[in-house]
Amino acid sequence: MNLERPGSGTHMLGQSAFVELEQALNVERRYAGATDTLLVALRQAAVLEESWPLLLQVYAQLVGAKSGQFWLLQAGGRLSPQAALDAATVAKPAGLTVAEALGVEDASGLAWSWVVPAAHPLARAFVAPEGQALCVPLRHADKLQAVLCLALDSGHALGANEQSRLAALTAHVGATIGERRSRDGLLQSIRARDEVLGIVAHDLRNPLNVITTASSMLHPRLPDMRARRSVERILRAAQRAEHLI
Repeated sequence: MNLERPGSGTHMLGQSAFVELEQALNVERRYAGATDTLLVALRQAAVLEESWPLLLQVYAQLVGAKSGQFWLLQAGGRLSPQAALDAATVAKPAGLTVAEALGVEDASGLAWSWVVPAAHPLARAFVAPEGQALCVPLRHADKLQAVLCLALDSGHALGANEQSRLAALTAHVGATIGERRSRDGLLQSIRARDEVLGIVAHDLRNPLNVITTASSMLHPRLPDMRARRSVERILRAAQRAEHLI
């Protein structure tokens, strides 16, 4: 005989739905906090490279990883390791081409993440021989910026909601890194231009000062008005050039 009280099934169903809702809210809170932390750090860091250890740490906490590496795409088109969760024990391998690291030349069509074995070039420095790594490409406008790799813990599985949140976080992080690198590159170009202009201005100002001084001293000594007018033109031209500098 079934002795279950009437309505107890409905009660259990409601309790289960409440637990699922609470778990979903916890996931949202964790990923919202991670997003805020990383975006603020990436935008406000004095030097962008200072953010890489924090980026690794936040991602590792989200997926339950204890080791990992961050690879940055350099101007020469090679991925270079920039940070590791355990810098004291993880060796820094040589840089990799995009094709060596990802298996493709163009990263725009890649999924938001993929799993690689321990023997993969991105993972062999920090993943145990029998382990695997989760690799996450960070892109801005479909252009690869960096790759983040984390050793997977067999006891920590990401649910569908967590995968969705992690993919959204990755999109925000990739875009922010790309925008910051573009801004830093522009500022560096402006500083280089200003340095060149400063050197040119200095090199021009010295001979102009000599011309101005010599013209000023020569002008009153010339008895011929025609010669004086010529010197005056030289003096005015030198002064205009100096004002431009």
